[in-house]
This record gives sequence, structure tokens and C-alpha cells, in this order.
Amino acid sequence: MVDPDPDFSGETGCAFEKRDGVAFCAAFRPQQGDDWIIPALPLHLAYKWLHERLKHRFRFKHVTIDNEIINRLPNVIEGGRGRIYTSAADFFCPPDCPEPKTHCYHTGRHREYDLFDFIAEVGKNRFFTTVVRSHQKAPGVGGFQVKSLFRAEQEIIRHFTTKTQPALLATSCRCHAVIDTFSLQSPGGRHDSRSDSAPGKSAALLDNGAKDG
Repeated sequence: MVDPDPDFSGETGCAFEKRDGVAFCAAFRPQQGDDWIIPALPLHLAYKWLHERLKHRFRFKHVTIDNEIINRLPNVIEGGRGRIYTSAADFFCPPDCPEPKTHCYHTGRHREYDLFDFIAEVGKNRFFTTVVRSHQKAPGVGGFQVKSLFRAEQEIIRHFTTKTQPALLATSCRCHAVIDTFSLQSPGGRHDSRSDSAPGKSAALLDNGAKDG
């Protein structure tokens, strides 16, 4: 457990670090291939993690998401500076939701699509799209594997080494997601816009989690 609160006792029954969560994760080196992160902080951890790790190598620039994309996503809340939140639910979800594969736990209605797949598809013509899949680890508790972040970082660095097409980074479970859109540029460097990736070939779903049960 990681918490920056100086008044937190740390008596949780697990190892405890009194540090900023983003800084800790950015410096963290997984000891095993199946290490998980369970975010419990009010920000887009995957994007903040990427920014913390690459801010000395690249300049980050927020990019506005096109209205065409926003209008196709469900129940969007705009967070400003290239960030949006989107949810398949137009109601408050129960806190013990186990995220069933075929239907909504609250309404019982058939699930028409998984949001992580939908985001990867809807954004790929405009953005180099990378989606980190969040899995339910317990009812109402979601997380993702550390290696998903490192894969996202590698994909994005590889993309911006030669291309200028802006990137879309999302963290998404079946129903809810947070999305950041941005571009990167090396200080004093240039990208060759002639090698921009072709539309429809830029989506990646980074899912290293356990199989659905």
C-alpha cells in the first residue's frame, strides 16, 4: 500500500510506503511478472505514470478529442486538458459489482459491447490508440498489471520516435474508462510526418490480466 498522508498509520496488514502514489509507481520495478496495481486515487494513473517517466525525454502537449469521437462514446464527462471520462452506465453502479462478462450486474440487461474494445475501435482513425485493460480483482475493486503500463510506454515511445499522429491512452474496464489524448515531441527534435501511421492500424489493447471467470 502506498499513501502520502503523513497521518496515515500504515497498519494495513501489508507492506506500506508513505510516498506519492504516482512517483512510487514510476520508480517501481516489478519483482514478478504478475504484479498488480489497484489505483485508489482521483486521477488517471496510467497517464500520470507515463508523464512522470517520460517528462524529461519528451514535451507533452494535450490534444482536444474530436466531437465526432465524443459523440460516439457513452455518457461522456469532459475533464479538460484532453481528458474525458466515459461510462456505459447512466446510473450509480452498485459498489459490489463483479463486472459479469455477458450482462449488466445492476440492470440484468445484455452487454452490447466491452468499453475497452469500443474505445480501441472508435479512436483509431484519429489517434494512435492504446487501452490498458482494468480487471475486477474483487467486487467493486479494479486494477491492472504493472507490465501493461510498461507495454503502453514502449508502444507510445516507438510510435512517437517516427510519427506525429497524436496518441490516445485509456484505462478501461468493461463499463467505465478514463481517456487522455496528447502528443509527444523530443526537445529540439523533429518527427517525420511522412511516416505517420495509416488509419485503422494504430489500436492496441494491453491486457495481461487473468482470464474471465
